[in-house]
Amino acid sequence: DHRDLHSFPTRRSSDLFRMVLQTNMVQNLTHKLVENPHIYDLVQKFFGSQKTLKRLPTFFRQFSGQRILDVGAGTGSYSSLLPSSTRYIWSDLDMQKLKGFRSKFPSAPAVICDATTIAFADKSVDSAICIAVSHHMDDASLSRLFQELARVIREKLFFLDAVKSNHLLS
Repeated sequence: DHRDLHSFPTRRSSDLFRMVLQTNMVQNLTHKLVENPHIYDLVQKFFGSQKTLKRLPTFFRQFSGQRILDVGAGTGSYSSLLPSSTRYIWSDLDMQKLKGFRSKFPSAPAVICDATTIAFADKSVDSAICIAVSHHMDDASLSRLFQELARVIREKLFFLDAVKSNHLLS
């Protein structure tokens, strides 16, 4: 059984290229789908956000009366879990998520900004929440995120990202 050794790398390379292309196409399609705020919320539920949502109010009591910045807020699902005395500020980079937020909370404060360059003055918010954001970032961006949060927050950061995979949708 004679095998042409030169054909293996070519075949494998083309298979790998096809797999990468298919993965990129799936990722692009997925990103297009979740641009829709309603689909985004459904995807969040599918990946277990309901379990998280049930647990958060206990932790969020500490923010009573505070000015809270929600970094990477998506459609603002966490805002309704905060105490009513909290002054909530939505922030995200995605205009479609802002539309989803506005459909739920038409008059709430919202700011379009990148989490690595937060459009707020130093120590301008009491605390911040940053939930399910870090898995979308590379190491350098994550470092800049924490630098920015330290700059704008006076008191506390509630940070949560339960994703433990390098191969998700982002």
